[in-house]
Amino acid sequence: MSRQFDHGDSTPIPLSTPSFSRNQLPHNQLAEEEVLSSVMREQSLWDLIAGDLKAADFFDVRHALIFECIEGLAVEGRKYGLAEVGLQLQNLNKLHLAGGVEYLEQLSFSSNLNLSSSIQSSVEEIRNKSLLRKVFDESNRICTLIQKSLTRETDEVLTEVEERITNLTQTTNYDLDRIGMDQHLREVVEELDYIEQHNQARRGVQTGYIGLDAKTNGFLKSSLNIIAARPGVGKTAMAINLAEKLMMNEDATPILFFSMEQPAQELLVRLISSLSNVDQGKMTRQRLDEQEKRQVNSSITLLRSEEWHQRLLIDDRSSLSVTDIRKQARAVLRESGKVGLIVVDYLQLMQSSVQNREDSRTRELARITAGLKGLARDFNIPVIALSQLNRESEGRTDKRPRLADLRDSGAIEQDADVVMMLHRPDIALAKAQPDGEAELIIAKNRHGSLGVVPLKFTGALTRFESIYDPSRSSESSDSDYADDVESEEISEDPPI
Repeated sequence: MSRQFDHGDSTPIPLSTPSFSRNQLPHNQLAEEEVLSSVMREQSLWDLIAGDLKAADFFDVRHALIFECIEGLAVEGRKYGLAEVGLQLQNLNKLHLAGGVEYLEQLSFSSNLNLSSSIQSSVEEIRNKSLLRKVFDESNRICTLIQKSLTRETDEVLTEVEERITNLTQTTNYDLDRIGMDQHLREVVEELDYIEQHNQARRGVQTGYIGLDAKTNGFLKSSLNIIAARPGVGKTAMAINLAEKLMMNEDATPILFFSMEQPAQELLVRLISSLSNVDQGKMTRQRLDEQEKRQVNSSITLLRSEEWHQRLLIDDRSSLSVTDIRKQARAVLRESGKVGLIVVDYLQLMQSSVQNREDSRTRELARITAGLKGLARDFNIPVIALSQLNRESEGRTDKRPRLADLRDSGAIEQDADVVMMLHRPDIALAKAQPDGEAELIIAKNRHGSLGVVPLKFTGALTRFESIYDPSRSSESSDSDYADDVESEEISEDPPI
């Protein structure tokens, strides 16, 4: 359970913040004067700063009014020299508030800036000081928030504080490259050139499962990929198998595995069993022979090696939120400089970053999946999230799951780029003689085809192995299933 603020009673404890006179707040008067003076004298400089500043970024109220006037004239395509600005301020009855004609004349001839690099440096200085003032204001609001939240859970308050600070930095980060068309067009052209040269689209993270890679082209950057199944079918085993295959790549980057159901030790036993080809049950319950010991020790040595020990990072805390996962991903990014993939096991064990007692669990899960999709986009990496299916498939003759079986989980299929459902007839049909047959049903694929990827499950090693059968993995052979999926998506009401 999360900790709570506890001061013995509910009486607010006075929280004090340093008292400043307004002139003591961070600002740079000279930088503000130089930017305004330079733009009024050399109007071509406006294009260099347009969009980088707002009137509210100026500390001096006179400067904010003058900037607002210049911006308005520029938007209308009119001149914004000294005379034009003075006349416009007079028409708006704001000339006296902006310091009058004398201050405008003084300002217009006060700048020594001639180079675009100099004005951009002054713009950056104004923005930085503006951000510091906003941090100061926000810190006062946070103190008030804490004072009024003495009975709220600490983690809940910390989440709100983090969101306030995050919103503050995002709203002050004017990055025109992110919204301009040039950068996006360059990326489109690069992708088209790649397709022209290689006769195929750029591949995502290759899973090592041939049939799956053939249909999805790998896990794409910024994608949310769902692996869903009924309990006991092998969602976690599939996720560990995928992690193992990705760790084998020469250019492997850190995989963050968030396990809210099983402790890290159990996951590592599974991984070692698969790597060493030694029966997991025998590893944990019986003595191994000498050959098996050598195989297990060899796998452990590999995982401990300098090259491998950072390839898989496991966080086995329970009830994580998207905010928790984002924090951990940021920490790994700072430490190693890159994150390759995030695995979440599993969705229904997560909690929402924002607690609202009036929300249904369906709405909470909708927020969680939207948050995971945002995480994938922000870090530009694939996210794999495991999910449980409802019991509907158990009432069907063939027991095969369908996309509609996710409906109880809210907007999962709406936010996901790929939805895969794991099916094992051995379990579903309670076969007397299990043969290890398994299927990975691709029920939604935003960037590829639908269908079934045949697999083989080896229970002793908790391993799903690839069986590449072109007759089953081709798009045409599974067209009937694909049609069923498409009709489901059209006929069902949209998720909340």
